[in-house]
Amino acid sequence: MGKNKGKPGVMLYFELCDTVQMMTQSEKGDLLDAILTYGRSGVEPTFSDRAMAMLWSRIRLDIQRDDQRYEEVRARRAAAANKRWHPET
Repeated sequence: MGKNKGKPGVMLYFELCDTVQMMTQSEKGDLLDAILTYGRSGVEPTFSDRAMAMLWSRIRLDIQRDDQRYEEVRARRAAAANKRWHPET
C-alpha cells in the first residue's frame, strides 16, 4: 500500500491559489502529479526549476504535517473503539 496507510488522499489548501494561478498548465500538472505520488507512495519528486523546488518544499511540509495529524486521529479513534468493544472487566 505504500506510505499512505489507508489514507484517502491529501489536502490542498486555498493559500496556494495565488501561486498556482501564476503557473503554466504544464507546471500545474507536474505539481499535481508530485503531490499525488508523494501522498500515495512517499516518492519525492525532483524539480530542476528552482521556483518549483521551493514551492514543493512548502507543500511537502504540509503533507507531512497532515500525515502526522491523520495518524494521531486514527490512533485515538482505534483506541476509543477498542475501549468500547473490549472493555476491561
